[in-house]
Amino acid sequence: MDQARATTNRQQLRELLANLPMLLSGRGNPTTSGERIRTSTLKAGAVELLSIIQEAFITKARGGTDEAGITWKPLDPKTVAYGRRHPGLASVRGQAKGKKRPGRPLLTDAQDSVWRAIYAQNLRRLGSAEAAGLAWGVVKGMGGKTILASYGGVTVEIGRDTGRLLNSLTAGTPDSLMEILRNSVVVGTNVEYAGYFHAKRPLWPDRLPEVWQERVAQAMATALMQALAQEMRG
Repeated sequence: MDQARATTNRQQLRELLANLPMLLSGRGNPTTSGERIRTSTLKAGAVELLSIIQEAFITKARGGTDEAGITWKPLDPKTVAYGRRHPGLASVRGQAKGKKRPGRPLLTDAQDSVWRAIYAQNLRRLGSAEAAGLAWGVVKGMGGKTILASYGGVTVEIGRDTGRLLNSLTAGTPDSLMEILRNSVVVGTNVEYAGYFHAKRPLWPDRLPEVWQERVAQAMATALMQALAQEMRG
C-alpha cells in the first residue's frame, strides 16, 4: 500500500514538474493542483516585491538612495513648515485664531500688538504686503517667531506624515494593490494621491534592478518548493 502510494506521488511530481512552465505562465488547461501551485508561487513574488518597494520607500523618505539608484527631492521648507503636522502647533494655532491673529500664532500678545500698530501705520502708504513685511522685520528683532523659521528646518521623513501611503505597500492592507493574473502579477497602491506622489518622487523604477529581481525570484522559488511539497503530502 505504501509502495503504491509512493509510486503515485512520484508520478504526480514528474507530471507537475514537466508542466510547470505552462502552469506558471497560465497557459493551457491547468489542473487544480497546478493552479494552486501557480497562484502560491506568483503571490509569493508579489508579496516580496511589495515588501522591497516598502523598504525602498523608507530609505528614500529618510534622504537615502534605494537599490534602484533613486533619491527623492527634499521637501521645500514651506511644505515642512505649513504642510506637516508638528506637536503642539495645532493647539497654538487654535488659540491664535481665537485672538483673531491666525497668521501670527507664535507671537506673544505684546509682539502682536507691535505688529498691528506698525502694520496700521504703514498700510495706506506702503500697501498690505510691504506694511506686513515692515511689521515682521521689527517684531522679529524683538524675538518674534514665524512658523517658517521655527519649523521649516525640522527634519521629517518624506511621505510619512500620516503613514497611509507607506502602509498601503504592505500586502493585505486595505489600500494595497495585488492582483494575480494568468501570466503576471500587478502590485502597487490604491491610495488616491499615490500617482501624483509617484510622478514627483518615484516609488519604484521603470525597470527593477537585478537585486530586486533576485529577491523576488528567490521568494517564488521557495514558495514553489513549499507548494510542491504540500501537493505531494495530499
